[in-house]
Amino acid sequence: NLWAAEVDPVEALRELREGLKAVDAKSYLEGLGLPGGTIAALGLDELSEVLESPPPGIDEIVAIAKAAADTEGFDVVVFDTAPTGHTLRMLEVPTFVGNFIDKALSVRKALGGMLGMFGLGALTGNVDKGLDEAEAKVRTVRARVAWLAEALKTPPGAGATSAEFVVVTRPTKLDSVEAERLVIELRREGIACRTMLVNQVIEPGSGEAYWNSRVDAQGEVLKEMRSVCQARKLPLLEVPSRPESLVGVPALGYLASMVFGPAGSDTVVPREKVVLFGGKGGVGKTSMSSALAVRAANEGKKVLIISTDPAHSLGDVLGTKLTKEAAPVQDFSGAGELWAMEVDTSAAMARFQETVRSALDASHSKGGMVGQFLQQLPMQDFVNLFDTLPPGSDEVVALTEVLEEFKKSKFDQIIIDTAPTGHALRLLSFPEFLERLADRIARLRERFGWIAGGDAGGPDQLRSFQFSMIELQDLFTDHEQTSFAVVSIPTVLAMEETKRLLKDLEVQDVKAGLVIMNRILDAGQAMDGLSSLLSTQQASLDELDAVSKRQGLEVTRIPYMDREVRGIYGLRDFSTNLPTEKA
Repeated sequence: NLWAAEVDPVEALRELREGLKAVDAKSYLEGLGLPGGTIAALGLDELSEVLESPPPGIDEIVAIAKAAADTEGFDVVVFDTAPTGHTLRMLEVPTFVGNFIDKALSVRKALGGMLGMFGLGALTGNVDKGLDEAEAKVRTVRARVAWLAEALKTPPGAGATSAEFVVVTRPTKLDSVEAERLVIELRREGIACRTMLVNQVIEPGSGEAYWNSRVDAQGEVLKEMRSVCQARKLPLLEVPSRPESLVGVPALGYLASMVFGPAGSDTVVPREKVVLFGGKGGVGKTSMSSALAVRAANEGKKVLIISTDPAHSLGDVLGTKLTKEAAPVQDFSGAGELWAMEVDTSAAMARFQETVRSALDASHSKGGMVGQFLQQLPMQDFVNLFDTLPPGSDEVVALTEVLEEFKKSKFDQIIIDTAPTGHALRLLSFPEFLERLADRIARLRERFGWIAGGDAGGPDQLRSFQFSMIELQDLFTDHEQTSFAVVSIPTVLAMEETKRLLKDLEVQDVKAGLVIMNRILDAGQAMDGLSSLLSTQQASLDELDAVSKRQGLEVTRIPYMDREVRGIYGLRDFSTNLPTEKA
């Protein structure tokens, strides 16, 4: 029997949020009917808001944990994860979710003794039962996430519930590098990885009928995509497929002429100060963003291109090693300047965490009932929560440094190569979450008379960060200064994801500037360039074989089908290419 489901992150998040709301200190004291103003005086409005607002990303892992825990009766459960960078981030989330719930519950635990100290212990019986029930629900979520985290790190044969990660890649130079990095990261996280599938391998005997079939399938998608872009009044750039991997500045200059037309021509080229590139994983976002950067720099602009994808491949495409600081790209000799960097997320996040910690560490005790209350609250647990801010927030924090470069007008154009669709949308939503978080912490600090961050009389670092998040959000939604270039390929799956992305950008008020449809086939040219394509492909296959030997992986090659694989019968036929199940 085959069952299928898409996880429901909205419902899973609602369950967690309701549980957290019911067990927090504010709800507890409201149930006691205390005099008006007591809750505000204790600062619990702000504390409650923080704990009731799980950040973007939690919904996905909580939903997956819920689905995974409800798998009794199934022999095998298969999860289709997001592309590399988003998957690596997702694997970090269970730790964050567990800490987040633990800290929220620690505040609830401390309240009984505190109320007894204030002579209110007799009142707690009125609300204890409801709170205990709510806490049980939250602990259920916590247990699911812990179970999932443990299962992911239990290799086949080592437990009743085990897991392994199957890496899927394509026979290209860039994909082979990313695949090996993924395997290394997975094993560093303690996750078993024994198999690599190399998909979309062109077979030597591919004849005219094969290429015509693929062209016909692409034609149906292109027709619909042209209609979608016309309805939205969006430019659609159609880029032909090419047999070779274009790596390095000269090759990217050639690619730019294919995408945007020859230099000086009257074509559609993003001119906004900030241009974000996004789309489904594996469609060529990094190549397209790099091509635009080279094109703009060749025209005389001073350009900075940045990668926010946790699975950095920008340096691979540019053919140079990048640093965490913006630096000129080697071998560029155009009329302008080309700079590049991969955001240093760890250093930027460490600075933010120190800002939060400084703001929440009490400089002196407050007297009276409020002071006694604060001394009893497990605030250190609350402070420690910010040592494990949600995966993804580090990239946004790092982008505040890019914002500083924007404000200095040091660069004529800043191009941001984002992670695939889901992760990119998280990126756009995080500034609002972090701004609200900084505001609530600042209000907590001010309520209790805590220090204002930094040296006495110096700048308020927490409020400065809050304002940076506001500015970053404003920049993303400034249609004159910022646009989003959507990259896709002519397949039904990629097209549907592109349509959803365009709608999501509209909801978030981010301007979609254009759509680039990459890898469009021409049957005649494909036949003429088949030998070149097979030669380039073989070099990548040899490299993937070398990766498999270095990493101890079993490799299976999957042929590039002449039609997109969809439906039960198509999948059944396609599955005959897969390796047999291991013990």
